[in-house]
Amino acid sequence: MRSPAGSRSRTRSWPAALVSYVVFVGSHVPGSGWATALTMVAVGAVLFVGLYWLRRNLPLCVGAHAVTNLLILANA
Repeated sequence: MRSPAGSRSRTRSWPAALVSYVVFVGSHVPGSGWATALTMVAVGAVLFVGLYWLRRNLPLCVGAHAVTNLLILANA
């Protein structure tokens, strides 16, 4: 049984997902500090990378990030 073409491209794209994850978490260190970046931001990054991996829709991920930021700002 052959695997779908999409699954093959997803198995080869994990290095890009890892780089995106590291850049996303690293870019939040200056504003959030290491402790927050390595805990809360890291979990959010896993969710955003997973969302992109499943949907292949960057605007959806940007929107999810914006909603997350609005929720954090509303509770600050």
